[in-house]
Amino acid sequence: MIVCVDTQIWVFAYGRPSAGSLTAPHSEARNFLSDILRSPEITIAISLFQAAEILELLRRIGTSTVERTQLWQDFSCAKFCLKALTTDHVEEALILSMKSSVHIWDYLVVLPLKDIVRRIYSADRHLLETDDFSNIAEVVNPLSWNMVEGQEPRRISS
Repeated sequence: MIVCVDTQIWVFAYGRPSAGSLTAPHSEARNFLSDILRSPEITIAISLFQAAEILELLRRIGTSTVERTQLWQDFSCAKFCLKALTTDHVEEALILSMKSSVHIWDYLVVLPLKDIVRRIYSADRHLLETDDFSNIAEVVNPLSWNMVEGQEPRRISS
C-alpha cells in the first residue's frame, strides 16, 4: 500500500517536547512512524515540497544536520516514492486554498500524490475535515491527538 504521512507527524516524531509541553503526542507519533517505516507492505509517497518542508521544520526544532542529511538520503530509497511538484500543482493548490481558507502548504503536500496514495495519515484538522483531501485518498488520524499549526495538540475525546 502507498500512503502519505503528513508533515506534523514527522515533526512530532523527530522532535522533543519543550519544557512544560505534552510528551504523549511525540511518543505516539514516533511509535506510529517507526511502525510505518518498518512495514514491508507500505511505501511512503512524498512530494518534493513535503520533503523540503519536513527538513526545514526539523532544522527549526534543532534536529542535527547529520539526522536531516540521513533522512534526505532515506527519502531516495525504495521505501519512498518521491514526486515532483509542478506549476499545475501550485495553481490547483492556490485555487483550492482560496476556496477553503486552508493553507496552500497542505495542498502542496498532497496534490502531487493524487492517484498514487490510498491513505493519508494526518492529525491535522485541516486535512481531516476538508473534503478536498478525502477526495484524494482516505484520511486517517493514527494518533489520539488533533493538531493545528501553532497550537498545542489536543487529545481527541472518546
